[in-house]
Amino acid sequence: MQLASMTATVTNGGKRFQSHLVQEEKPTLLEDLTQSGISADHLEVVREAMWRAINDPDAPASKLRSEDVAIAGKTGTAQTGKVDRPFRAWFIGFAPYENPRLAICVFVENGESGSRVAGPIAKTILTRWLALLGE
Repeated sequence: MQLASMTATVTNGGKRFQSHLVQEEKPTLLEDLTQSGISADHLEVVREAMWRAINDPDAPASKLRSEDVAIAGKTGTAQTGKVDRPFRAWFIGFAPYENPRLAICVFVENGESGSRVAGPIAKTILTRWLALLGE
């Protein structure tokens, strides 16, 4: 939930809202990072880097690109230190890129890698959810 909240904060220009599993009528603003010394330009650099991580032709996570919606995100693989279950796979992202509606974090315990396991799950959730919203 914290990673999804951080992703949403970066994508909307630095405004951190109260997290909810279901959206309220009016979101509660908790913090505006641009008022705390983080420039809007720096936030845009992170947004663009997340877009490039998926949408550049040579990007490692380019298979997460969608024809239906512009997804931006970052994959990751974290070691557990356990021989029999060595990795945790994760993905953080948002969509659509130009007008973000959803931020997501998928974390798969014992997952092989972020781009092979968590990323495809997130892509499915984002594309299907946005299709339900008519976007």
